[in-house]
Amino acid sequence: LLRSKATAAWIDSLGKAGIPCGPINNIAQALAHPQTEARNMLVEVTDPKIGRVRVAGNPMKLSAFPDPKTRPPALADSGYAEADKRRQQLGSFFHLFRTKEEIGARVLQGILADELYIMTHSEFRQGIEDRTQAMRAAVPDLPENEEYKRSFSVLFRNPIHAAEVARQRGLKA
Repeated sequence: LLRSKATAAWIDSLGKAGIPCGPINNIAQALAHPQTEARNMLVEVTDPKIGRVRVAGNPMKLSAFPDPKTRPPALADSGYAEADKRRQQLGSFFHLFRTKEEIGARVLQGILADELYIMTHSEFRQGIEDRTQAMRAAVPDLPENEEYKRSFSVLFRNPIHAAEVARQRGLKA
């Protein structure tokens, strides 16, 4: 059925019917799309061996961290090569991590600076739980920010938010 009309015709018909829709782009179309340029999803960087090259931009856009203008250094030149050798010898990454208290302080600094950090891998669950406890202990009881509540009202209207606030207040009690 969809092959019976051109993509533009379907988008026009569906749009007139009030149905949100858009084309499914191939790679060339996606790379040529104006939004790709507007979101800086292709960036030109300088590679020390081959010169200027276009590469995929960082999909996570943070105002505090603009897209880099140069390629990252090779592992051997980064300072991480020795740490990686130690990790391979020790069989773990633990020597690379900060203490719970250091993480809690850093996350508090990030929260107060409007930065956002999310870790979602289940392998890190215990470490996340330990660090979460340290973060909660480090975060002072500040009044709720009404501006944030207006900005993120969709989140605060979600029933899970009230339940989570109640749960966390119970933990602090």
